[in-house]
Amino acid sequence: METSAPAISKYRNRLKIKLDRLEDVANRRGTYQAIREWRDAVLADLGGPEHLSQVKQTLVEEAARTHALLEHSWCWLLTQETLPYGKDVDLLRWLAELHTLQSVFITMLCRIGLERRPPRQIKTVEELAAKYAKGQPPA
Repeated sequence: METSAPAISKYRNRLKIKLDRLEDVANRRGTYQAIREWRDAVLADLGGPEHLSQVKQTLVEEAARTHALLEHSWCWLLTQETLPYGKDVDLLRWLAELHTLQSVFITMLCRIGLERRPPRQIKTVEELAAKYAKGQPPA
């Protein structure tokens, strides 16, 4: 049996895909502020976004969203008057999934780096030349 690509091509003119950025969607709901604050704090701890690769910045962004999901989930659970259980909610399965998400979050944090790094001091040519003139190595 041969599959054919023309099945998609007849709809090609009708397909309109609009890609929203997470910032745009979340700003409409007012939820992105906490994610952005946590992300900015982590980026500052890592020496600033200008000293990180795009991949590491993306990992920080993913960690910020995961952090928000974990925080929301724990807040929801801890504010329940009774623990939800029954045919609609399997609490043990839900807690296992939450634990899995926490493990992924911790792995992300380990890959990003757990230690605080000061921002790199970028020296001008004049500063390096003055240091070299004093006989110090221009490190």
